[in-house]
Amino acid sequence: AETQMAEEDGAYVAKVTLGKGEYQFRVSDSGFSCGSDFGSSDGGAVSLNVPVSAANCNARHNFRFKVSAPADYVIRLEKNVNDIFDLT
Repeated sequence: AETQMAEEDGAYVAKVTLGKGEYQFRVSDSGFSCGSDFGSSDGGAVSLNVPVSAANCNARHNFRFKVSAPADYVIRLEKNVNDIFDLT
Protein backbone atom coordinates (compact mmCIF):
# COMPACT_ATOMS: atom_id res chain seq x y z
CA ALA A 1 0.00 0.00 0.00
CA GLU A 2 1.14 3.54 -0.68
CA THR A 3 1.29 6.21 2.00
CA GLN A 4 1.78 9.89 1.21
CA MET A 5 4.51 11.73 3.08
CA ALA A 6 4.03 15.29 4.30
CA GLU A 7 6.71 17.90 4.90
CA GLU A 8 7.11 18.76 8.60
CA ASP A 9 9.97 20.79 10.11
CA GLY A 10 12.26 20.19 7.11
CA ALA A 11 11.66 16.43 7.02
CA TYR A 12 9.33 14.20 5.06
CA VAL A 13 7.02 12.35 7.44
CA ALA A 14 4.55 9.48 7.06
CA LYS A 15 2.30 8.14 9.77
CA VAL A 16 1.22 4.52 9.38
CA THR A 17 -0.70 1.98 11.43
CA LEU A 18 0.93 -1.43 11.30
CA GLY A 19 -0.08 -4.78 12.68
CA LYS A 20 2.33 -7.41 13.96
CA GLY A 21 4.49 -8.76 11.13
CA GLU A 22 7.44 -8.11 8.85
CA TYR A 23 7.37 -5.23 6.36
CA GLN A 24 9.49 -3.91 3.52
CA PHE A 25 9.29 -0.37 2.18
CA ARG A 26 11.12 2.39 0.34
CA VAL A 27 10.63 6.14 0.14
CA SER A 28 10.08 7.36 -3.42
CA ASP A 29 8.02 9.44 -5.76
CA SER A 30 5.51 7.54 -7.90
CA GLY A 31 8.03 7.11 -10.74
CA PHE A 32 10.94 5.90 -8.56
CA SER A 33 12.95 8.82 -9.98
CA CYS A 34 16.62 9.15 -9.15
CA GLY A 35 16.90 12.02 -6.69
CA SER A 36 13.73 11.00 -4.86
CA ASP A 37 14.04 7.21 -4.56
CA PHE A 38 15.49 6.13 -1.21
CA GLY A 39 16.20 2.57 -0.11
CA SER A 40 18.51 0.71 2.22
CA SER A 41 22.17 0.67 1.25
CA ASP A 42 22.63 -2.86 2.63
CA GLY A 43 19.16 -4.38 3.09
CA GLY A 44 19.53 -4.32 6.87
CA ALA A 45 16.59 -4.03 9.24
CA VAL A 46 15.38 -0.68 10.58
CA SER A 47 15.09 -0.35 14.37
CA LEU A 48 12.83 2.05 16.24
CA ASN A 49 14.35 5.51 16.82
CA VAL A 50 17.73 4.52 15.35
CA PRO A 51 18.69 6.57 12.27
CA VAL A 52 19.96 4.69 9.21
CA SER A 53 21.42 6.13 6.02
CA ALA A 54 18.94 6.24 3.16
CA ALA A 55 20.68 5.60 -0.16
CA ASN A 56 19.36 7.83 -2.94
CA CYS A 57 18.83 6.36 -6.44
CA ASN A 58 19.03 2.89 -4.90
CA ALA A 59 16.96 0.24 -6.64
CA ARG A 60 18.70 -2.68 -4.90
CA HIS A 61 17.24 -2.88 -1.38
CA ASN A 62 14.05 -1.98 0.47
CA PHE A 63 14.08 -1.04 4.14
CA ARG A 64 12.98 -3.95 6.36
CA PHE A 65 11.02 -3.44 9.57
CA LYS A 66 9.70 -6.05 12.02
CA VAL A 67 6.70 -5.05 14.12
CA SER A 68 6.25 -6.97 17.36
CA ALA A 69 3.18 -5.06 18.56
CA PRO A 70 0.45 -3.35 16.52
CA ALA A 71 0.75 0.45 16.78
CA ASP A 72 0.94 3.77 14.93
CA TYR A 73 4.44 4.47 13.61
CA VAL A 74 6.08 7.60 12.22
CA ILE A 75 8.67 7.37 9.43
CA ARG A 76 10.94 10.42 8.96
CA LEU A 77 13.30 11.12 6.07
CA GLU A 78 15.57 14.13 6.56
CA LYS A 79 19.01 15.46 5.65
CA ASN A 80 21.62 15.33 8.38
CA VAL A 81 24.43 17.87 8.86
CA ASN A 82 26.54 16.06 6.22
CA ASP A 83 23.79 16.38 3.55
CA ILE A 84 23.12 12.64 3.79
CA PHE A 85 19.52 11.50 4.18
CA ASP A 86 18.65 9.61 7.37
CA LEU A 87 15.56 7.51 7.93
CA THR A 88 14.14 7.14 11.45
